Amino acid sequence: LEEKIFDIVGQLNHSLKLLNDPIERLEIAKLNLIAGQKAKMATAYGAAINYLTIGQNCLPEKSWETEYDLTFNFFIETLEATYLSGDFKHMSQVEQVVSHQAKTLSDEAKICEIQIPANNAQNKQLKAIKIALIFLNRLGISLPAEPTQENIRLALQETQASLSSKPILSIIDLPMMSDNQAILAMRIMAAVTPTAYGVSPRLMVLLVLKQVELSLKYGNVSESSFSYVCYGFILCSLVGDIESGYQFGQLALDLLQQFPEKRLKVRVI
Repeated sequence: LEEKIFDIVGQLNHSLKLLNDPIERLEIAKLNLIAGQKAKMATAYGAAINYLTIGQNCLPEKSWETEYDLTFNFFIETLEATYLSGDFKHMSQVEQVVSHQAKTLSDEAKICEIQIPANNAQNKQLKAIKIALIFLNRLGISLPAEPTQENIRLALQETQASLSSKPILSIIDLPMMSDNQAILAMRIMAAVTPTAYGVSPRLMVLLVLKQVELSLKYGNVSESSFSYVCYGFILCSLVGDIESGYQFGQLALDLLQQFPEKRLKVRVI
């Protein structure tokens, strides 16, 4: 199916006018979703949007109620494909619908993870940061949009106190993070940290320190490797502790072996 998906879907899509059975149309919708995802992965964004649009048109009338997961997947894939293609007008239309219909924090996080780079691509970095901070606040994490030097000093002290009794390289032995809200927070903070580095360096520091705090409290997750290398950067540049900074960089590289995700490898290395 994966190898022949474009041939199969191409044939079926030509015969849509002859297919009126709701069950058959639902199956064709699912096949178009697979084709759209595969086209998007191949950077054929126009083709991806076409498959996804056809698939959405095959969904039942009240699909947000009867086929929520499938419908959400269609819209989140379309949201990303329109962003990647640079069609921000279309993206905005999709964004309004999916943001209104999302039922869970996990689904809202997926939307945020697309909104942040999409706003960066439009030179709307402050809006990207605002989106992240609003979502983090819903998770119980309140960070100032414009941190003071005192905020930085206190946060650094707290982080260093938490680490004072731990050999740095032993942090790799922490359990895997399982708290869902902490995982979502790590994802959103990791997504917006590069943005903050460019327009609000103090906020970037607070984001990194919060990520380290969550990792120490709840365990490691894939984004922890990015957090540790950023913390190493902070130690070297702000604190002047070159040796500890180097060790956190090594910790990040070692942790990557447990989470060999390409997107994180690019950020860490």
